[in-house]
Amino acid sequence: MGSVAILDRADATGLAALYLFASLVAGLALAAAGLRLGSTLAHRPMPTEVTDDGATL
Repeated sequence: MGSVAILDRADATGLAALYLFASLVAGLALAAAGLRLGSTLAHRPMPTEVTDDGATL
């Protein structure tokens, strides 16, 4: 059973709503941070020197 359901059954509806809101905000913030990090890593400058003598995979 989820944490929100347990809090709701214990007559802690306000606390359950706060937990749900905090989880949503934290999840969106972490998703945004992941997108930003991925974008930063994807747009790194290309290396200027080829170290494998031009071999491909």
